[in-house]
Amino acid sequence: MIVRVQGSGQYKLADSAVGGLNSLDSDLLTAVQRQDAQGATATLYKMIEFVQTEGEAVNDDELLPSDAILPPDDVTYDELIGVLRADGLIPG
Repeated sequence: MIVRVQGSGQYKLADSAVGGLNSLDSDLLTAVQRQDAQGATATLYKMIEFVQTEGEAVNDDELLPSDAILPPDDVTYDELIGVLRADGLIPG
């Protein structure tokens, strides 16, 4: 899976790590459903950190289609709500 973190680049995430990212995405949805802005923001930070540590950075000169796009770590809660789909940030 190719994940773009806005402002940080693209990362190749191994199939074995996708479940961990999906779990965090579920946690994000739960926080938003509870209207827990602090929890949602903290979970987004965890998602970004997960992708950056578990994934392999894609070279800047290589552009691949992204399977998922995470907003930057400075996104506001309201902006996060605006990009969140019914199934979260990660498709499927």
